[in-house]
Amino acid sequence: MIEQSLPKDLQLSPQVEQVYLCLHGHFYQPPREDPFTNVLPLEVGATPFTNYNEKITAECYRPNAEAGNFDAISYDMGPTLAT
Repeated sequence: MIEQSLPKDLQLSPQVEQVYLCLHGHFYQPPREDPFTNVLPLEVGATPFTNYNEKITAECYRPNAEAGNFDAISYDMGPTLAT
């Protein structure tokens, strides 16, 4: 909950209005393995990591987990992530 109040010259009453904020987080990674070999290819664009799964884990998922952000959101799990 975010508490917000108006400047004194605009206040009509001494009450503080409650404002709620809802954020949407989209966390999804498509399968990157070669469907014929099940091997993750070397992804040059993910440098210094060997592939985007490692890069996204290091730059997105791990920092959010360490900050406790996943404890404060509700989510569902799609079939790709479930596998």
